[in-house]
Amino acid sequence: MSKKYVMVNFFPHEADALKNYLEARALEGWKLDKLGNFFLCFSPCTPHTIRYCVEIMERPSVYASNQTPERKGYREFCREAGWDYLGCSGYFHVFCTESPEAIEVETDPELRFQHIVQAENGNYKLMLPLVILLAALSLAAFFEKGTLLTSNTFCLLLMAAACLYSGGSSLRWKNKAAASLAADGVLPHSDWKRVRLKNRIWTFGLLAGAAIYTIWILAATVPSGYTAYAALAFAVYLLIFFLLMFLFSRVLFWLREKRAYSKNTNIALYWGAALASAVLICVVIFVFFCWFFS
Repeated sequence: MSKKYVMVNFFPHEADALKNYLEARALEGWKLDKLGNFFLCFSPCTPHTIRYCVEIMERPSVYASNQTPERKGYREFCREAGWDYLGCSGYFHVFCTESPEAIEVETDPELRFQHIVQAENGNYKLMLPLVILLAALSLAAFFEKGTLLTSNTFCLLLMAAACLYSGGSSLRWKNKAAASLAADGVLPHSDWKRVRLKNRIWTFGLLAGAAIYTIWILAATVPSGYTAYAALAFAVYLLIFFLLMFLFSRVLFWLREKRAYSKNTNIALYWGAALASAVLICVVIFVFFCWFFS
């Protein structure tokens, strides 16, 4: 059997659901092989018990280097305790062991709660600049054209919906976790099947809404006879977009796993490269349309 790739579709507060999901896959004959920013890679194996530990490190950030002395020390502690480090995906750092004698290496529940809340807050800090930018563009379009029915407004609505969904889910977990810690000293566990189904439905719902809106915009704005060309141009744009997403995921992996730069340096390098690429895409698209309509 070949390897299997599965999209990472868990929020930071669903770390235990991800852990239970990985352990269930092992019992089905699929062992986690490696992690990426967007996907998990599984290799076929004989169905057996594999224990996983999914941690969110201190001062969580997707840009934080994994080569700091603190993180190296934690990985070494886990290795000596019988746990193998598989890598990280976003905020998640994953360890596994097949030894039933290996001691638990999970962080104290109170500290885990703090790390998860910090990671959730970091997500909103990442989204806020984009929300502000889209809101400003929509407002400018309203004053210029007298309408809010623009692609920027639609993107803003999608972003707001995603924020409300993730924020509501995070707030419910936070309240439940605080009560559980106060009563029993443990964090609540989520059913991975329900969590994964819920997040998958929401993700594909957003993607379907974006696709429908894009088709509607193309049909309404492209002159008759040019629809096929516009669709082709849009498909090329999407291809370039996803290729760049893959490239930047590799850049972020290299910065995080291979270099010991500070978080701020990694942010500057990553988003500097992203901005330069965005400008390049705009130039390419502009040149293409000037050539096509000349």
